[in-house]
Amino acid sequence: MITLTWHEPLTYKWAVTKTEPTALSLAAFVGVTVLMILLARISSASPALLGWPATSFIALVCGLVTAYLLPFIIRFGNRTCSIDESGIKCDELVAAKWRNQFWSWESVQYCIIKPVVVRSRTYQVLLIHTTADEEYSMALSDEIDMRNVESAILRANCQLRVA
Repeated sequence: MITLTWHEPLTYKWAVTKTEPTALSLAAFVGVTVLMILLARISSASPALLGWPATSFIALVCGLVTAYLLPFIIRFGNRTCSIDESGIKCDELVAAKWRNQFWSWESVQYCIIKPVVVRSRTYQVLLIHTTADEEYSMALSDEIDMRNVESAILRANCQLRVA
């Protein structure tokens, strides 16, 4: 069996990824801000200090960058998906760590390929239904031939439903 590999469209990932600030973002903001102010306070004997207003501003900016800008930038890493004789695999960068997801063909009950409209754009999405009654989705790239995806799933003796 030939391995099919594609990058999930970033526009799909962005549309379905929640970007609301979380408690972890707030904790990172407070933690980095306090740490920066403490570091400035510890080194207060230095004549090169800018003063408390500037130091506090720099600490706040560093806290905001850490809590909100870095997670936003991390979203720009796209997800790489593949189908081969062993199963379906997706690798993506999440919170500065690689998340590797793998579904063996034995754990896949059936797959569905269907068009999904997200923010006025239509994506062909592969839905994986597992034997543990869980569902996972991944958008197919425009560059990948749908017939190849369908035949790879069928060659693995997995039930395929096309919506």
